[in-house]
Amino acid sequence: MLLFFGGQIVNICPKEVCNDVFIFNTSTLKWSYPKVYGDIPSPRGWCSANVVGNKMFLFGGGSFNESWREGTLCNDMYTLDLITWEWTKVVTHGTQPSPRAAHSSAIINDILIIQGGGNFTGAVYDDTFLFNIRTMTWSLLVFEPGCNIPGIGSSFGCAIGNYFFLFCGWLGMDEESNNKGALNTVMMLDIEKKKWVELRPPPDDKLLKNRSAITACFYGGRWYCFGGIKMESKSSPAWITDEVIVIQPSKTPNFTIKNVDNYPSE
Repeated sequence: MLLFFGGQIVNICPKEVCNDVFIFNTSTLKWSYPKVYGDIPSPRGWCSANVVGNKMFLFGGGSFNESWREGTLCNDMYTLDLITWEWTKVVTHGTQPSPRAAHSSAIINDILIIQGGGNFTGAVYDDTFLFNIRTMTWSLLVFEPGCNIPGIGSSFGCAIGNYFFLFCGWLGMDEESNNKGALNTVMMLDIEKKKWVELRPPPDDKLLKNRSAITACFYGGRWYCFGGIKMESKSSPAWITDEVIVIQPSKTPNFTIKNVDNYPSE
């Protein structure tokens, strides 16, 4: 079962924002529309959703206007019971993240990780928050000098074991509203050691271009990455790609990648 929530339709004016829930059954290949009730979240896109047991945890997100410079940002937390389909707004404790969108997230044990994201000014955050789903308590992960990463938005995040990974990501905009570009690296966070490690492709490998907003999954010891917005540098235009990249981790802080070029016919 695949679960979908909300989103913003950006190719119409004004941009429409949604807060509905859809289900795609991977066995029957059919869509369904469950009737939800309770404290239904406001319409939003660029939020995070993570499933733990029979509950989905929804955090943050927002909606943008036509200029992409104004809108609404959220930092609230909701849970959706996947049996009763009841929404509940969570009363949280501790140091809560600021309102943000396009952040990364994953679950390790009973901890929800929220990393980075951005706002309407083009600023992106370098902070990492941990949310204990048992106590409903936020905490800010404090790094030693030199152990953190730059602010990143629109990066794909996932957890494998006790490690949290970020794939590529957008570096935001400078004070003159110039695009600062994107990354082509994989970042690995060791939560216990409170340290990020940057995993790089070989120097002569040109397949993994700088990009953000990719989709990826981990299967059979490899990451399979699709699409994204390519941004080579702040002076070059951004464009959308349909590439499929396979990433093979290695024992050293590097990885090898392959390009999949046998696309199905349209």
